[in-house]
Amino acid sequence: MGLRLHVIAWLFFLACGVIYLIASIRDNDPLMFAGSACFVIGVVLFLYPVKAKINSPQDKGNPALNRDKKTSDVDERM
Repeated sequence: MGLRLHVIAWLFFLACGVIYLIASIRDNDPLMFAGSACFVIGVVLFLYPVKAKINSPQDKGNPALNRDKKTSDVDERM
């Protein structure tokens, strides 16, 4: 549930950035447009590693990367 919640939160940030970007275009405000564009690009850059982690086949079985499982490093050593 943790990774899924992070993705949902970042998607809300992305939607917010796009809304501000559209508003800046409608208001013809170049400074707001530049700030909104930087924000949207930053959110996309933050989402890219998450997408790579979800699509990576070797990480799906790794409990250290899968925060949804209830295992810990101590349990694995025993």
